[in-house]
Amino acid sequence: MTLRDTSVWVAASGALAKKGRTQPSPESLRPTGPNYVRYEDVYVSGDDLQAVVNRVTGNKVLTFPEGVFFIPNNFSNGYRDGVRLGDPSGGPGCRGFAGSGRNTIFKMASSNQTGWVSGASPYMLIDAISSTAYPAITVEFRNFQIQGTNLGHEYNGLRLERANGVIDNLYINGISGYDKIPPGETGAISLNKVTSLAITNTEIDGRRNGVRVSSSPIMPNNSSNILVEDCYLHHTLTGGGGIAWFNSSDSVVRNVRSEYIGSGSGKLSGYCFNHEQSTRITYYDPIMVCDRNAVGGTLHMSLNADAARGGVDCVVTVNNPTWDATSVGSGKFCVETWTMVGQQQVSPPLVYDASGNPLPFTWIHP
Repeated sequence: MTLRDTSVWVAASGALAKKGRTQPSPESLRPTGPNYVRYEDVYVSGDDLQAVVNRVTGNKVLTFPEGVFFIPNNFSNGYRDGVRLGDPSGGPGCRGFAGSGRNTIFKMASSNQTGWVSGASPYMLIDAISSTAYPAITVEFRNFQIQGTNLGHEYNGLRLERANGVIDNLYINGISGYDKIPPGETGAISLNKVTSLAITNTEIDGRRNGVRVSSSPIMPNNSSNILVEDCYLHHTLTGGGGIAWFNSSDSVVRNVRSEYIGSGSGKLSGYCFNHEQSTRITYYDPIMVCDRNAVGGTLHMSLNADAARGGVDCVVTVNNPTWDATSVGSGKFCVETWTMVGQQQVSPPLVYDASGNPLPFTWIHP
């Protein structure tokens, strides 16, 4: 199928804006009002970023001007966080960050640290969390860049746990990950136990200085009611998928472009969208570029229900997709179910054109 015009995706101070849209100024992007507090008004000379976050009270969002803001590089906040907010263990009165566009940059100084060796990597650059002893929180992250650096090991970018709300107009790039399974599988945006979240107008680039270094762009785990809209996910080295759903449900993906997504240990053979134990996920107008004609390219989607992890049948609906041809499937939209012991995936995807007519597809499954 002919791919839709890619020129509509242009950067606008960190947003993915439609071609021709007026470019917002940094001043207009930085929010004001009673729910926000300025970085300049709480910073005290000598403070690191966590100290500033800890000064915020009243459940307000901390806003930033353009500039580079360094995340403490010892991962000593919370459990293994660069900076933590929203929880008594770190930044309890802060409910998010809002910048002034892509030139508001959060990064950690390059270093050479020891990586995690077993289970999911706990390293988070920015972590918004509410411990189970407390109610879930509502957060806001918008209008800034998270810039990945070489830290000598894997880490996650922005993580939300028991934190609902909005992620809007972010540019995240170069977050380190080296595999499709933990601890090497990490997320530029990682979610756990989130029940209502919109991720919009966001670009996630898996490259650092033009070289692929990243794992999955978005990883919803044990979550529901997630909206991903008007986003661009691209050029990862490894991971589960452009969006790697795990044990999640009842979510919508609208107008998202996912391309050149890797998997395995740099094998570049992933999926634009991956579903494991995840059901009632609905797509509208997705664009999937696999480049499967290249050796070790991706496929459009995967659906997997592993009996050892509950065997949840993945029910996925895809409306008006656009895709590139792959080396399998005779040019059709192509979905794969892995060969695994106890595979219980039963339902094929429901795929429709713009008029609601069923589209032919190829389903590769055991």
